[in-house]
Amino acid sequence: MLHSCCRVHFSDGTYSIKGNRVHSHLILTDGECIFDRTALKAGSKEQSQCLLIVLDEFDLFAHTGKQSLLYTLFDTAQAGLTPLCVIGITSRYDVEDLLEKRVLSRFSRRKFYLHSGISFDSYVQVLIDFLSYDKGDDESSQGDAACWNTAVKQFAHDPSVRRQVQLLYDTNRSFRALQRLGMHALAGSSASNPFPTHANLFKGVVQQKKDSKTTMILSLSILELSLIIAMSNVIVDQDRESCNFEITYEAYRKFLLTANASGGGESYSKPVC
Repeated sequence: MLHSCCRVHFSDGTYSIKGNRVHSHLILTDGECIFDRTALKAGSKEQSQCLLIVLDEFDLFAHTGKQSLLYTLFDTAQAGLTPLCVIGITSRYDVEDLLEKRVLSRFSRRKFYLHSGISFDSYVQVLIDFLSYDKGDDESSQGDAACWNTAVKQFAHDPSVRRQVQLLYDTNRSFRALQRLGMHALAGSSASNPFPTHANLFKGVVQQKKDSKTTMILSLSILELSLIIAMSNVIVDQDRESCNFEITYEAYRKFLLTANASGGGESYSKPVC
């Protein structure tokens, strides 16, 4: 499965199984596709063929809505009424932390760690090959290509660059992540300094490691931060999994009463919030 939308997940997956008869097994409710489980559970272990579903880039499926696809597949497999096997492939070790509780509870937790046999020097060579310029048959660009490729090799063998590549090699060994690392080094190039440098690479690494939620919080107003703090207090103090705006605003109002009693705090009316 190659899609990032749950609706397309179900439609494409069911089409692969049932062909043109897919539409009779697809239910649409509130804009969300729910695969008709009776279509899977109608068979038996003795007569039905085993169904093998492989989810490549498994971590991307954990970022889709309510993780409906994963929940449906895991729940059907756990029921044991149909011979179904779901295999997820990912390069992230922390993928379990991305799963919702209802999905994680149906996960068999059978994990196999496969490590790439590529050596570190070969991994660095992949970066060099990615950034190098293919001279081809164009004789007019032979000199520029040789100059660029020499600069790329010097860049790849820079101790600072090798430390960053070593860190990626020890934790991930993903070629896609290695290419992103190389693109960061190129993104800071200019006419005065056209070659990749470790300084540009380091800026890209820092940018890549930024937490999007933390960045978003830094841009919030005092009122928005106050509401987030009030919501967090409600969830922690009352042991809730979620809360609505009414509960959050009531906690915010009580917080303001305490703050005003101490001589500080700015109050906002409910319509403003």
